[in-house]
Amino acid sequence: MSSTTFDIPTWIAEISGLGREELAYESQAERAGHLITHYQRGGKPFATVDLVAVSMGGRRGGQWQLVVHVGAQVSAAQLPTSTRFGWR
Repeated sequence: MSSTTFDIPTWIAEISGLGREELAYESQAERAGHLITHYQRGGKPFATVDLVAVSMGGRRGGQWQLVVHVGAQVSAAQLPTSTRFGWR
């Protein structure tokens, strides 16, 4: 089974209209089953990504749900659990 890599900084750059090189990984922490990752732009907080596993009910497996907050803008994506993530 092959897995795909989802590049988080590229996703944030596409959503915000910036170049990927303008974003920098800041920190990552787990809280209440969510993995929360913070990114900076120009040394200041810029975006937060929340990753959580979503059960598919009675079906085997599940999905990852990503929610990114860039200022007042919020975007989301659901990806298969086989997805790998590029955080930096």
